[in-house]
Amino acid sequence: ATNPMPTSTYINTPTFVSFAADLPGLKQAAWESRYHWLCRRKFIEDHRNMYTPERVICLSMVWSNINFMGCKYSDKLEDRVSYYPVPDQSELDRWLDVHKDIREEEKEEVKITMKRT
Repeated sequence: ATNPMPTSTYINTPTFVSFAADLPGLKQAAWESRYHWLCRRKFIEDHRNMYTPERVICLSMVWSNINFMGCKYSDKLEDRVSYYPVPDQSELDRWLDVHKDIREEEKEEVKITMKRT
């Protein structure tokens, strides 16, 4: 069975529910800073209607590895993601203002972490 892609458009709704919410296994990688993770998550959200969930997650890792780790891939693969710019912090902040669910997830993650310590 394949994961269905979301079909509704959220542009005019007051609260945006992120595509990543449909992917419960999607988490920040241990080596990713918060900034790198939010950039990758934005990549996933911005490409959710272009690829299957699995494919967009794979491409997000390629994009992140190229931009933050200096990794190299085949020209064909790099061409698939090279057009997408790395967002600066102010762009991420504006994006997070729209994606209030992501901010809530972060707050919940902090609560869980603090309970463990």
